[in-house]
Amino acid sequence: ANNIPNVSVPPTIDILRSRVDQELQMARLLPEQIVTNEIVSENSSLIPNNLLSGLLKVSLAKLNIRQATDIGYALQAINPSVKLKDLQMTANPQDPRYYDVTYKLAVINVPDFNAMAEAENNKNPRK
Repeated sequence: ANNIPNVSVPPTIDILRSRVDQELQMARLLPEQIVTNEIVSENSSLIPNNLLSGLLKVSLAKLNIRQATDIGYALQAINPSVKLKDLQMTANPQDPRYYDVTYKLAVINVPDFNAMAEAENNKNPRK
């Protein structure tokens, strides 16, 4: 019971935003393909507000299927506390061979169990 799982602390929404920018640069997208990368606030029936640290909306244009799945996987893998909440794909109006994709990333509040355990041990030292 004393063993605490090693769960990573979630990044702040600003750190997540910069990590998303790095992932998009590594995907070698053209500047016109990156539409938005913005912080949004909305209520979710899926995730209670007290467990949600923030939402980031990433909108991209004219992606092929491979780019859409690779980028989605890369965004999901940024941190175990960051979850891909929504994915919306629509055919691009100018060229239906490509897709406009919107990802919504949720930062889940994960308590820092190690800090809580240290505080508990400092409060009640063993004799």
